[in-house]
Amino acid sequence: MAVNRQTATEVPRSLQQHLEQQLEELQRIQSLPAVAGVRADGNCLRADLDKSHARTLEMVALSVGADMTPDLFDSDPKIQHQAKLFYPSERPPLKIPVRGLYFHDQTRSAGRAYAPQFSHFKATKIPIHVARRLFKNYKDEILPRFPCFMEEDLDHYFESFYGHGTLGQQQTTMPSFIVPMILAISSLTSNSHDFPKVAALSESLHADALENSQLLNTSSIASLQCLVLLIQLALLLPHTANCWFITGEAMRMAVGLGLHQEPDPAIIPDAAHAELRRRIFWTIYQLDRIVGIAAGCPVALSDAHISVHLPYNGGDPHTTPEWFGLQRSHGFSEAQFLIHTRIRIIQSQIHGVQFFDQPFPDHFENYDAWVHSMIDLVKSLVNQGATDGLVRSRLESAAYQCEVLLHRPCSRNMAVSASSLIAAATASIQLITSHIQAVRSGGFIMAFELTNSAFQAGMVLLYVAESVC
Repeated sequence: MAVNRQTATEVPRSLQQHLEQQLEELQRIQSLPAVAGVRADGNCLRADLDKSHARTLEMVALSVGADMTPDLFDSDPKIQHQAKLFYPSERPPLKIPVRGLYFHDQTRSAGRAYAPQFSHFKATKIPIHVARRLFKNYKDEILPRFPCFMEEDLDHYFESFYGHGTLGQQQTTMPSFIVPMILAISSLTSNSHDFPKVAALSESLHADALENSQLLNTSSIASLQCLVLLIQLALLLPHTANCWFITGEAMRMAVGLGLHQEPDPAIIPDAAHAELRRRIFWTIYQLDRIVGIAAGCPVALSDAHISVHLPYNGGDPHTTPEWFGLQRSHGFSEAQFLIHTRIRIIQSQIHGVQFFDQPFPDHFENYDAWVHSMIDLVKSLVNQGATDGLVRSRLESAAYQCEVLLHRPCSRNMAVSASSLIAAATASIQLITSHIQAVRSGGFIMAFELTNSAFQAGMVLLYVAESVC
């Protein structure tokens, strides 16, 4: 016998022994009773449908079914593994327990100098007036950007956590996870010049929330909202979680819950709940694209498999009508979310075509026509945002990133022209400059995105410098 070093299984050294074993296995399979047949070229072939095979067929049937029944949503408290869709764009299955993605002993810290001061610090120790101010900051500044909660639900969580005499008591409810996480995120958006101290506080609140991580053992809308909070904190403090894995897990859970499909009123008659599902999905979509595009990684779910409409009556995400679905009835925060979602959709298409061999749309005459169309589309989107009074700096940074992706060397176009190199270098410099300005402005600074996209831009500048020398 010998050992296959790749699979660590024993294999026979003798070819004859190997063939004999294979023949015995084939005879065993053929001796099983046939329960189904497949007709091909007029011949009926017997199919082996043992338990594992039948289970596989059941999974496929659930995945490709044209219609969903209300029974599919009866299993809402647990993840619908059998209904998962293994799309070609989906990341490889996780090789480590999901729990390991967001709960482990931290060996790195951004606030090590203040660690003794905040050791075993609990959210209940924060004065309630300070906690209320941090909570309000999250609702005013971060929630409109990632609207995965209803504002009244957050108020309920806060009052449940701090009210009714629960201070100092052990809590195992959803507020005991959500409130410390929101305080941890909001703390990092302060204008304090002592970042290590703020980071130490945030890390302690993060640890406080994760003491209730058993709440994430089931798949549900609430668990998905908790994952969004973990992703938000990881974008600010990247050492707290593996951003790429945890965004992929969030998208997988969203697909398992059917959030990527437009809600059927017959199944989900509550319009408010249907709207919340849309908001949660497109929040996760943005987070997934932020991580994947900045780091140059595959996205978790291809746009082709998304049918759910944009929230706030934003319309079909696969169309680009005039004004991009924005209406006068949209408030400032709603319009801002929609326009940033639209630009993430554009970035997603560019990312897929340039680096993952996806075809550009058929209605374009050639690749160059598609590139020019994307440039014009991004410019019109930025101009519309400026006209509507939206935050121009964020839109401009996204536009610069699109230009870098379009003009830099990639698998689609490895030998770019001199004019494209100049455009890529110019956009890279503008992107890095916009990131520096964002850091100086403060607020919700996504260190993961800024660092990775600036690194990508820096590589482009090095390539250009080498090419012209």
